[in-house]
Amino acid sequence: MKNNQVHYKMYKAKKNIVYAGLMTTATLAGLTLANVNNTEVHADVANQPAVTATTGSANAASTTSATSNVSSDVVSQAQEKVNAASDAVTAASSAVVTTSAANSTAQENVAAAKSAATSTAQSNANSTSAVASSAFNDYSAAKSTASAATDASTNIAAAYNQFKDGKTDNALNAAQAAVNEAQKLYGNNSSQAQAAENVINAINEYNQNPTVSNKGKAIDALNAYEKYANEQIVSAQKALDEANANQANLQKQLDAALSAQAQAKTALDNAKLAVNLDALKKAYEEASANAEKATTALNNANNTLSAAQKALDEARNAQTAAADKLGTTNPDMAALQKAVNDAQTKVNETGNALDEANADLKTAQGNYDAAANRQTDASDAYTKAETALNDAKAAEQKAKDAYDAAYQDYINEPSEWNDEAQQAAQTKWEDAQAATKTAQQAFDEANTALNGAQTEVNAAGEALENAKTRQKDAQDAHDAAVNAQTAAA
Repeated sequence: MKNNQVHYKMYKAKKNIVYAGLMTTATLAGLTLANVNNTEVHADVANQPAVTATTGSANAASTTSATSNVSSDVVSQAQEKVNAASDAVTAASSAVVTTSAANSTAQENVAAAKSAATSTAQSNANSTSAVASSAFNDYSAAKSTASAATDASTNIAAAYNQFKDGKTDNALNAAQAAVNEAQKLYGNNSSQAQAAENVINAINEYNQNPTVSNKGKAIDALNAYEKYANEQIVSAQKALDEANANQANLQKQLDAALSAQAQAKTALDNAKLAVNLDALKKAYEEASANAEKATTALNNANNTLSAAQKALDEARNAQTAAADKLGTTNPDMAALQKAVNDAQTKVNETGNALDEANADLKTAQGNYDAAANRQTDASDAYTKAETALNDAKAAEQKAKDAYDAAYQDYINEPSEWNDEAQQAAQTKWEDAQAATKTAQQAFDEANTALNGAQTEVNAAGEALENAKTRQKDAQDAHDAAVNAQTAAA
């Protein structure tokens, strides 16, 4: 006599009810052809997380009904065969050989039924075990990813809030934790990990040297860090989507396990005429255990899904709070930031003007130096021309004096000799006069060139002084803009 109780755990899955059947064998004392299976069904209601289900209560009910009908049919058919054999023995007691042959055929049918049922149950059990193992592996991977995303998002929000509250040491610790989580989740050289490291570097640099430049770097790092927070939200959303996909996959595996369990139970009931049910019983119990494991895995996946959703919500809330503190929605902070930006613009503009003034000054200085060099050359040429002119005049005077002496000699003593001497002296005097005229022309040209060079030097000097004045004004304006920028920061 065998009494079985099947307890069905009832789970709420959106608008459907899932019944996971867990069979417990109360007593297995004996088996007879006339045994009738007594089954009690209980619905144990448990408050579980939402499960996406494709199996409803009608499936469980139809399975139980089908199992009972098959069992009754098999028993009835076997009883009919026994009755027919008994009638045959009574009607034809002399046909011993025929009756013996019929009995052998019946035994063979029982053995065949046992073998087929055992094979089917074993196959179903193996398949269920493989599906359950795969479900556990998928669940572990999803849980690991969701946990990492949750930790990274939490650390990001903490670092952001601590830094904006002025708690730089706490912010550094939280940012380091974010770096560690980002490296595990995305890799050591990922942009997310680098963004978190940039925040640590910027905070340290600003604490050590609170200059305008370092303040700007810290602001840039915070903006990049805010982008990193957005990436963490995307990562959390991805983990959430993967958990949803894993949930659907686990639900399919649960359905397969429940189906395998029902098939194993049917095979067990169909094999009641077999001599030994231990193998089928074991297979059914393993299938039931695997179905229970698959149900647990599905529930755990739902818990992970809820945790991922919670992490996503917290990350979004942290992002909003951080944005408020950073000043993206704070009018006072926005006004200060505008003042800093305007000061930077002024620094850039005056810096450009200063660069232009320096370039102009360099050009003016070059022009002046070139003019001064030309003046020097002209002055040298003038000096040489003046010397040559004086020499020519002296030579002319000497030639004239020689002519006057020769002429006087000819007057005093007219002779052919004195006449020739007078003419020779006159020729030299005339040549000296021509040389003086040429030297005078060269001198006049050198004097004109010197005057022109002097005019160029004067103009270049004036342009140089003007360029110096503009450069000084540009330098003063740039210094004032830098001072204003420092005050704004």
